[in-house]
Amino acid sequence: MNEELLNLLCQHDDIKGRFIYSPLISDWSDPISQMSFIQDLQKALHNGDFLDLYAHIPFCKELCTFCGCNVKITSQKEVANHFVQNLIQEWKGYSPLLPQNQIRSLTLGGGTPTFLEPETLNLLIQEIDPSQKLWKQIEIDPRSTTQEHFKILKSHKFNRINVGIQDMNNDVMTNVNRYQSPERIAEIFNWAKEYEIPEVFVDLIFGLPGQTQESLSASTKQLLEFSPDFINLYPLVHVPWLSDTQKAYGHFETPKTREKWQLYLTARSLLLEKGYESLGYGHFIHPKAKSYQAIKKGVVSRQLMGILPFKPAPYLGLGPGSLSWSGHMMKQNEKVTEKYLHLVQNGLSTHSKSHLQSNLEVERTQAFQNLFAKQKLQLNSKWITDEKISELGIELMKVIANEISAEQKET
Repeated sequence: MNEELLNLLCQHDDIKGRFIYSPLISDWSDPISQMSFIQDLQKALHNGDFLDLYAHIPFCKELCTFCGCNVKITSQKEVANHFVQNLIQEWKGYSPLLPQNQIRSLTLGGGTPTFLEPETLNLLIQEIDPSQKLWKQIEIDPRSTTQEHFKILKSHKFNRINVGIQDMNNDVMTNVNRYQSPERIAEIFNWAKEYEIPEVFVDLIFGLPGQTQESLSASTKQLLEFSPDFINLYPLVHVPWLSDTQKAYGHFETPKTREKWQLYLTARSLLLEKGYESLGYGHFIHPKAKSYQAIKKGVVSRQLMGILPFKPAPYLGLGPGSLSWSGHMMKQNEKVTEKYLHLVQNGLSTHSKSHLQSNLEVERTQAFQNLFAKQKLQLNSKWITDEKISELGIELMKVIANEISAEQKET
C-alpha cells in the first residue's frame, strides 16, 4: 500500500463538496424566476449548446441506511404510477419551449427507477424520447429489476445501466438493510448481456459498517469476475439526520479516517491490477468500455447524473429535488414529493431554490469540468483573492497536485 498516498488522503479527508458546480446549494443567494431560467436556457441552446435531461424517481421499497439520497419509502406501485403522470406533466411544461434537436441525453435516477412497473417505465420513456434518438442511461437496484425491465431498456435502445451493488458481502449489506444475493447480481449481468446493454457501470461504497480490508478485497474480486465496464468507488457519506434509523436497523459504527482510506486503497489496487484506469474522484474505467476512447480524449462531463461521454452542457432536472443548470443559472425542484406533486398538479413552478451565478462562479464550474476532462487546470488569479474560495480552493489544488504526484511515483 502506498503510504505517502494514504497519508495525503488522511490529511485531506474533509475537503467538502463534490466539486461539480459553484457555489454549493447552501450558498445560493440570488433567487431567479422560472421564466428567467427558461429564457437563459433557451439562449444557451440557441447559441449551440446541447441539453441533458435528468428525471428523479424517488421511490424505494425499503430504506438503505447508508443512503442520503432524496427518497420516498413505499411499497405501493399505484403511488409511483400516479407520480409518473405528474412527472410527464412537468416535462410537457418544458418540452414546447425547447428545441428538441438540441436535447441529447436522458438519465433516470433515484431512488429506484426500476421500482416502476415495466409498463409505467415504458410510458415515461416514450413520453420523453418518442423518437428514440437520445443517449440514455438508468440506475437500477438488483433487487427490484426484472427481465421485463430489461426488455423495455432494449426496446428503447438504452446505452448504459448503473447497478447499485455497494458491496458483495452478505453480512455487510444485511446490516445496512440492503441484502442482495450474489446470484441475483449475476442474473443482472447476464440479462445485460442477453439484452445487449452496451455499458454496465457499478457503484461500490467503502467505509460501510463491518467492512474490513479482507472483506472488501473479497467483494471487489467477486465483482470483477463480472467484468463491469466502469466502477464508481465512493466513500460512505455521513448522513447525521439518519443516525437514529441507522442504529435501529443494525450496528452502524463507521471506520476511523485512516482505516477508511486503507479500504479505498485496497479496492483501488485491485482495480488497477485488473486493467482499470483511474479518472479521479473514485471513477475507474476499463479500456473495453464503449465510452473509453471519448473519455480518454477529454470528451466527457462529470455531472450530478454521473459520467456522460459528451462535453459539458446545460442540464434540466425533472422530479423532486432535481437540479438544473442553464449555463449561468441554477435551480432545484421542491424536494418533498407530496409538495412537488401539488405544485405540478396546480400548474405552479416546481423550483424551491435558485441562484444566478456570478462570472467567477461560472469560471469555477467550468474549471471543475476541465480538471476532470483534461486532467489539468488553468488557475484564474481571482480564485486566490476571492475570500469564499481562497482557503478551500488552495487546499483543493494541493490535494490534486499531491495525489497526481503520488500516483505517478507509484506507477
